[in-house]
Amino acid sequence: MKNSLVSIIVPIYNAELYLDKCINSLLSSSYENLEIILINDCSPDNSEEVIKKYAEKDKRIVYLKNEKNLKVSETRNIGIEKARGEYIIFVDADDYISNDWIGNLVETIEEKKADVVIGSAKQFRGDQVKEYRIRDLNREKWLDFKKIRLNKNSVIWNKIYKRELIEKNGIRFNKDIKLGEDLVFIYKVLSKTNKIFYNNQGAYFYRTENEKSAMNKATSLDKVEEIEKVYKELLSYSKTIKNINRGVLKKQACDILFHYYWSYKKYPIDKISIKKEFPSLFFIMYLKYLKKRIKET
Repeated sequence: MKNSLVSIIVPIYNAELYLDKCINSLLSSSYENLEIILINDCSPDNSEEVIKKYAEKDKRIVYLKNEKNLKVSETRNIGIEKARGEYIIFVDADDYISNDWIGNLVETIEEKKADVVIGSAKQFRGDQVKEYRIRDLNREKWLDFKKIRLNKNSVIWNKIYKRELIEKNGIRFNKDIKLGEDLVFIYKVLSKTNKIFYNNQGAYFYRTENEKSAMNKATSLDKVEEIEKVYKELLSYSKTIKNINRGVLKKQACDILFHYYWSYKKYPIDKISIKKEFPSLFFIMYLKYLKKRIKET
């Protein structure tokens, strides 16, 4: 295995309680040729003090601080611009990794000559840890973008990316999307290659108890509007490429209708833009909506 430089991008906001565990896990990785880019998005807590403590001890840490609060998408884009590594990994500031996770990803991406490798993950809440199960990913294998499921696998943090693939295609996070920005990024990256491999060694530990996350705070109405933005961008992008994953588009359409179903009183059905794309799906969900309204009148 080559000693390739790996850039780890960590956006930080209100993460003081979790940062020690996150940074320690990165510094303790058995794979040591790392560039750890910690970006403080004007966090109002004591995250900066925690970051500086580690930056003074380890030269692999690159500390950046935004001039104003830019949110996670723009912050990750800054990390991509700054990254010098052959490979990129994204880590959330409230999560952590096993010490062999990065090494397994690097070894796999180089041995398989892949562009993206999906790694295994666990989810935890307090002391309770369980498998982060992704449908169809239960053994090591190659994946076809047109068939890959991007529901729980739409996250960016369980993967290692060849930086050249991202740069060559000019792929960045959309700062105007507040929910689902990961999915748009992942869809665009994976659509540019079928050299995608799943590796089930080591683990990324994903925290599920952060009540401050955008998804946990969002209402059904917020979700309708944001998922609609994601759907429109995916649909528009899909028209420009030959490699299309219809399953992802259909899943987004289902999510729009599901959240619309719970917020129909505030969101006019005429605004839904999926009637032409998935008419049968729209019709089924619309019947459910009418049935619910009849019962309430």
